[in-house]
Amino acid sequence: MTGFGFLALAMLIVLLLPIVVLPWEGRRVPDLVYALLAVGGILASGIGGGLGSALWAAAACLICLAVVAAGVTLLRLTLQFQLLTGGHIKLLAAGAAWLGIGGTFAMLLLTFAALFTVGAIGQFRPLTRRPDFSVIAALAILSLNLQQSLFTI
Repeated sequence: MTGFGFLALAMLIVLLLPIVVLPWEGRRVPDLVYALLAVGGILASGIGGGLGSALWAAAACLICLAVVAAGVTLLRLTLQFQLLTGGHIKLLAAGAAWLGIGGTFAMLLLTFAALFTVGAIGQFRPLTRRPDFSVIAALAILSLNLQQSLFTI
C-alpha cells in the first residue's frame, strides 16, 4: 500500500467513526457526515486513479443509492416491511464511493449476509440487543476498502 493509501484509509476511519458512535449515544447522524464520506471516497478515487476513477466512484455512489432506495421502497410498499432507514441507505451509497462498482456488490452481499445471519441466530437464541446495521455496514466498507488497498497492484 502506498503512502496515499494509508492516508485514505485513515480518512475513511475518521469519517466512519461518527456514523458508528453517534447512534450509540442516541443521536442522529447528520446528512453532512454521509456527504463528507461520499465526497471523501470520490476524492480518494480521483487522487489515486485520475478523473475517470473519480467519475466511476460517483457513478457507483449514485447507482447504489438508486438501487437500494428502490429495493427498500418496493419492500415497504408490497410487504409492509421496513428493512433499512434513510441513514442506512445513505451509508451504503457513500460506501460505494469508496469501493467502486465491483466493491459495492461485495459490500451489499457482505452487509446483508451478516445482518441476516445475526437475525437468524436471534431466532434461536434471544439477543439482548438488535443488530446495529450501521456498524455492520461500516465494518464491511472498511474491510473491503482495506482488502482493495492491499491487493491493488
